[in-house]
Amino acid sequence: MNVPMKEGRSVLPVGWTGSKALVPLKHELQRLHPSSFDFKVGESQAVHRWLADGTVALAPCSTICLLREPSHEIAFPLGVVSEGSVSSMYLGLQGDPSTLMQEIHARNRELRAVFSQAEILFEKDARQAAQFIWQMARERVRERSFVPPVLQISASASGSSSVMLARIMFRLWFGDEAYQSCVPVNDTTPAHYDSPTRSSLRLIVGDEALMKRNGFTAVLHLEQIWKQLTGLPFVFSVWQFASTPVGHVWRKKIMEAAELAQARMQVEPVTYIQDLSLSSMNGSSPENGYRVNLTDYWKGIQYRLQPSHLKSMILFLCLARYLPSAQVHESAIIKITRWQQLSSGPGRSQTY
Repeated sequence: MNVPMKEGRSVLPVGWTGSKALVPLKHELQRLHPSSFDFKVGESQAVHRWLADGTVALAPCSTICLLREPSHEIAFPLGVVSEGSVSSMYLGLQGDPSTLMQEIHARNRELRAVFSQAEILFEKDARQAAQFIWQMARERVRERSFVPPVLQISASASGSSSVMLARIMFRLWFGDEAYQSCVPVNDTTPAHYDSPTRSSLRLIVGDEALMKRNGFTAVLHLEQIWKQLTGLPFVFSVWQFASTPVGHVWRKKIMEAAELAQARMQVEPVTYIQDLSLSSMNGSSPENGYRVNLTDYWKGIQYRLQPSHLKSMILFLCLARYLPSAQVHESAIIKITRWQQLSSGPGRSQTY
């Protein structure tokens, strides 16, 4: 079923995950345009499916969908972006993490030099930059005296851009051999354990991550590491359509609501707490008495995509292409080339 996107349509069906990151935006859409949007709420995989089959016209979807789904396109410059750590995407460690943390910090110092060199050499070509990064990282993998951990992926992370970033970082940190033996084949297949005593890095994302932060001895905030390596924010998701773009009227309504929500999140985020019950605000079952501070969380998020955000997204997708689990469709290469040209400008086009 394909939904015709006409300017005169009175209600627009929109896919929605229910993530707390999107609460302020939904608040403003409903306040400014009551009854204009039909929010179809579900898990991220369901939202992706609804968008592909035309059940919904638009949806904020994981960035990685642009690589995997041939019909998905950027609808307009809106998404969910983190300028640094917002505690909604991390690798959790338990036990004594000192040796592993020292190894990763040392490796990150090496990788910063590689990323910086790639930026100098291939500033306007993310595909070449990604190829260079992978090649240099492979050449500089050092001998290690410890056994790399196993990457575990929580159910909430399935199908997300966070999984792909975790995969990218694991391979950059530990090399191809460790990646093949310690990383699950897909989002649902457990990694192979060579030893029952092997430690693990558990990827936790989204609302679950906000609630479980205190359940780990140490955490590695992936969005913060990405910022340190690239100098760029991380783009979790972008608004996407499949096959048929929406008209100017809908675009204007959503853009205006997003910009207002972003501005209010920075100065008076408590405005949006009223949309949440006490249990959902603090997490339905917070571990170790941890209470989620959503006001700080929202202050670290942006909706409006700037050229630097688009540049970051393109580099991420280009790096992801080199992973066997990326499931890249051939059309993605054409899309990446087009977005590369837009990343150096203000990005005013309706269709990306």
